[in-house]
Amino acid sequence: MKVTFLNYIKSIVMQAMIFLGVSPSPVTSKMEVNLNQAKLLLNTLILLQEKTDGNLTPQESEVLRNAVDELQVKYDEVLRLEEEFGG
Repeated sequence: MKVTFLNYIKSIVMQAMIFLGVSPSPVTSKMEVNLNQAKLLLNTLILLQEKTDGNLTPQESEVLRNAVDELQVKYDEVLRLEEEFGG
């Protein structure tokens, strides 16, 4: 696979989805939640968004914006469930 900005963003999103329990862990094949790691990856995308502002193609900007939005919503949802049901 060619290393591109879009592929990099997609790989971060895939990792975050694993830590949010949306996708199974490739190591254990189990659904696991690690909110600290998910938040770290979300914050990484937010940092990339801030630091690359004005330097991305329209497609890259859109993919990054959508990734941040999607992960923020999912993170908030999983956090709420963890707090409500005690993880």
